[in-house]
Amino acid sequence: MTDLGPLTVFLGIEIRRNRQLRRLHISQQQYIQTILTRFGMSNAAIISTPANPHVHLTTLPADHTVDSINQERYQSAVGSLMYAMIGTRPDISFAVSAVSQYSTNPGPMHWTAVRRIFRYLSGTRTLGVHYGGGYCGGYTDADWGSGDDRKSIGGYVFMVNGAAVSWASKKQASVALSSTEVEYMS
Repeated sequence: MTDLGPLTVFLGIEIRRNRQLRRLHISQQQYIQTILTRFGMSNAAIISTPANPHVHLTTLPADHTVDSINQERYQSAVGSLMYAMIGTRPDISFAVSAVSQYSTNPGPMHWTAVRRIFRYLSGTRTLGVHYGGGYCGGYTDADWGSGDDRKSIGGYVFMVNGAAVSWASKKQASVALSSTEVEYMS
């Protein structure tokens, strides 16, 4: 076994430690730059939010089919965003969860939403998860039947030492009959 010194990068996650202040920062700045370049978004205009709250993504009509190359590229883009989301970027969870629902038949509006997430990441490359505060606890929330299928989207985040350790945003499995029920399921 060889000692390579303090850990600085692991599976594309960059790790910075400050032992004196007892702080730890993890980010994916290099990975984000790589995916921005791969999808031609490295010089894209920066935007302040990963999703447009005024745009409601919908399923395309059954007669609209996308070619396999475009579908594969869309799935690759969403998968790349998912790796960033799972690793160090809880701020894009909702937006990535939303675009991932249309991977089988993406249309122009879905590509616009994916490009918006890339534009957001372009301006926030250095952001990550910063441990060193004191708060521990969790949050959860859900909307009530916002999807076309009336299923709610719920999300949660659990914090330890001032930073997120577990987070998710996903469509719930069943239709809730009340806002109380959707919050309970979340």
